[in-house]
Amino acid sequence: MAVATFDVFETVLVRTVGGPEHVDEATGRLLRERGVISVSPSTYAAVRRSVQQDRTPDVAVHVRLADLAAGTASRLGIPHAAAELVDAELTVERASCRAVPGAVARTEAARARTGRGVVYVSDSPLPACFLQELLEREGLFRPGDEVLASADVGSSKQHGGLFDVVAERLGCPAEDLWHTGDDRWADGAHALERGWQVTLDRSAHLTGRESSMARMAAATDGVSARLAGAARVARLQGREEGLDPGVTAVAGTVAMPLFVGFARWLLREAELAGLDRLYFVARDGEVLLDVTRRLAAARGCRAGVALPVRIAPELAAGGRGSPRSRRRR
Repeated sequence: MAVATFDVFETVLVRTVGGPEHVDEATGRLLRERGVISVSPSTYAAVRRSVQQDRTPDVAVHVRLADLAAGTASRLGIPHAAAELVDAELTVERASCRAVPGAVARTEAARARTGRGVVYVSDSPLPACFLQELLEREGLFRPGDEVLASADVGSSKQHGGLFDVVAERLGCPAEDLWHTGDDRWADGAHALERGWQVTLDRSAHLTGRESSMARMAAATDGVSARLAGAARVARLQGREEGLDPGVTAVAGTVAMPLFVGFARWLLREAELAGLDRLYFVARDGEVLLDVTRRLAAARGCRAGVALPVRIAPELAAGGRGSPRSRRRR
């Protein structure tokens, strides 16, 4: 009986905070907000990555999240806070992980084709039970599915051993195993050399423009990385809906950063000026109005920040000063 396996991150799940490396920075920001660490988010991320590199000398074996947190906390001089580091990272992952548009339909099609559940395999320090939680929430996990994480089983896709573990557990011949993933080496080469069928899909990777935004994460307190993540989701959703890819690319990597950047500046200026209301005086400003409303609501850390922005009633009705009245002249 054929079995379909799927990689998890960048294949069926993506993160709204940008790329995988931005999870560490987002975790650092959360830990600072909670008063757990005093270093900058970028410093925390650098320490976290150095610990992972030092504790993974052999790509065949991946370290568990609890061990990474303990090592990171020790290097930061807060060994007692290891559990808080774990909690913060899991909190960031829960908040940022979303299903790749179309992934639910593709996994359902795989179940229908094989007549059994799919198997998710991931090179990750995150435990399989946590990955299952994310997959269930996003509608990707069904009864009969399985999740195998490298840190749990002691083997990795990066080395190839995780594919052997899957084949042994399932008891299937290699020609009946079909894997879908995004990494040419970990998901492609190692599965192919074992005789598996392979589908590579790299569409959930950040594009060049999206990556350019994400690289500015440290300088923008993570805002540009979140914009990159939003642009990616919009692009992938547009693909599923058959929209022009050029239009979705420009909308996500040009128009959205422009509107968000201007709206953030506008709210900041209004706050400094002590304003409690903003008026958008042109109908073609409704998109900017919507963006500003959303940002104002998200920023509402105190009453004076969440501005009740709205279009002036007389302009919304198409009065003399409105674009509609000018067009009639």
